[in-house]
Amino acid sequence: MFSQLCTLSVDGVSASGAMVISPAGVLRRSACTQMRRAIQAARNMGKQVSINLTEVTLIDRRALAFLCLQQRENVALTGCPLHLEKWIMSEQAGTCRS
Repeated sequence: MFSQLCTLSVDGVSASGAMVISPAGVLRRSACTQMRRAIQAARNMGKQVSINLTEVTLIDRRALAFLCLQQRENVALTGCPLHLEKWIMSEQAGTCRS
């Protein structure tokens, strides 16, 4: 089902000064380790962090939980497809069921 891999790029700094991390493809828990490292590296440099979700085609529940946690820790989620945005809001409200 999740045979596609997720590629991850760190796109540098946005106009707002945030480090932009852009996953593409299927976002699974395994990609979260790489994102966590990139987020920590950006924070070590004193940068805000933004995750651009425009190119994400599919996401598993653990990766979604990771994104929710990052959002609570002031990481901006941008380019979020509407269905994913609704799922994140549901997860944060505690109404999402596995």
